[in-house]
Parts: sequence; structure tokens; C-alpha cells
Amino acid sequence: KVSMPTRGFDIQKRIKGEDSAANCLTMIGSSRLDNIRTTVEQVLDENVEGDLVETGVYKGGSVIFMKAVLHAYGDTIRRVFAADCFVDMKKNKGNPFFSKIVGTLVGLLARIPSTWWQRKLFNFLQNLPNENRNFPIMEDPSDDTVNYVMSLLSNNSGTVSDLPGVGTSLDHVKSHFARFGLLDDRVVFLEGFFSDTLPKAPIDKIALLRLDGDTYESTMDALNACYNKLSPGGFCIVDDYYSFKECKQAVDEFRKTHNITHPFERIDDMAVFWRIPMEA
Repeated sequence: KVSMPTRGFDIQKRIKGEDSAANCLTMIGSSRLDNIRTTVEQVLDENVEGDLVETGVYKGGSVIFMKAVLHAYGDTIRRVFAADCFVDMKKNKGNPFFSKIVGTLVGLLARIPSTWWQRKLFNFLQNLPNENRNFPIMEDPSDDTVNYVMSLLSNNSGTVSDLPGVGTSLDHVKSHFARFGLLDDRVVFLEGFFSDTLPKAPIDKIALLRLDGDTYESTMDALNACYNKLSPGGFCIVDDYYSFKECKQAVDEFRKTHNITHPFERIDDMAVFWRIPMEA
């Protein structure tokens, strides 16, 4: 389960990605970062064809890391695609509901460790008009999904809203790439819902596909649009397979429908990956 952010620092939770600092660029923890590094290195070492794609980038940390590994090995050909709605979790310009004061209040309310309370707050926010919401409608979300959304709200409320490097808008994520000198024309941003952007994306072959869409719809949309572009030897990573039942359901259904039998390898308590066999 995804833990609620705490004021203290728990090194074991931080390693697992269960507890992240408010101003960090990724929430995935060191095990999943190591997985990105080793899979990208294998892609490069074995000349697996294609680009690197992440669907659901949040602040950009893991896709920035993908680009950093490419840069470290001198790759000047492959592109990295970052697909997300790029909604700023901290602000909603021109909207008094998400002013700093009310945003702080919502963040504090989201910290209350009660599943019943969190679902009540989640439902209230879901029922706001479109212009007042900063996340998409989710039908019958699991407790883990509700907890995750509450953790995002509490992690991006009030006191952290002005810290550097915590924004999730497209401009913020671009600036995070730029901080590391990694923003160039081989970083391609796909802004919008996956169902709209991924089918039209200029991607021919994929060497590494990393799914971090959390919900059933986002995970299925990404698989439908991208999986058949994975090259022999390519990797498919699912960040939230054991975190959200909706994500697991989408992956299991897709694999069954398409008779995908490549075995899972577990990364940590939340994530898995599998590899497309190399051609003989």
C-alpha cells in the first residue's frame, strides 16, 4: 500500500518509494530507479531498437533518469517520450478554490489517516466542476487509489507549494530536465490523455515502455497504443502492478487477451517488468 507522507524521514520507506520528500522529483524509490538503469543499459548493450517511453511522468524524475542514462553512455539517437496530462497539483490559476489557503486546508484534511474520511474527501473533489478539479474522474477507485490521490494532495499543499522543483505542469517538468542539462529535441512531451496522444505519437519502435498511469483506463490506453511497438528484446515495466488493483486488472486482462506469457520479474513491493524475447 502507498503510505501517507510523513514529516519524518524513514530510510527504508524512501528506498521502496513508499515515502517521498516533498521537493523530490520522483516517488519510485531506489529499487525502481536501479531497474530503469539496468534495463536501459541492456537496451544499449544489446542494440535493442527503439525509443524510451514513460506514460505518467508526474514531476519527471524517472524519465529524466532514462535520459540521463542515455546521455551517460553517449547515445545521441534515441528519443525519450514523456506522456502525461501535466496538471499542476499545487495550483489552478485564476481559481479561488485552489488558492494557497484552501489548498493548504485540503492538504491537511487529506492527511487524516481514515479510509472512510479520505473516500469522502475524494468523492467531494471528484464532484467539483471540471474547472475546479485537478485530476480526472475515476469510477469506483480502490482504497489504494484514493490513498494515493490523498497523498499527492497532502504532499503538494500549502507549505511546500513554493519549494523549487516540485511542480508538475509541462513548464515545470521541462525545467526539471533543464536543471540537469538534459532538455533537448530528443525529449518529446505528449500532453493530454493517453487515449488522445499515444495513438498519434510519432513512435515507430519502443525499446523500453514504462507504465505509471495508476488507473485501469490509463494503463489499458497505454498498452493498447504502445505495446505492439515494443521491439524484440524490449522491456515493459509496470510501476503500480501491486499498488492498485485497477492497474493489475488492466495488465492481466491485456496479457490474457493477447496471449502474452512472458514471465514477470518483480522489482519491489509495487512494480514488475517483463521482457520481449529476442528474435532467434
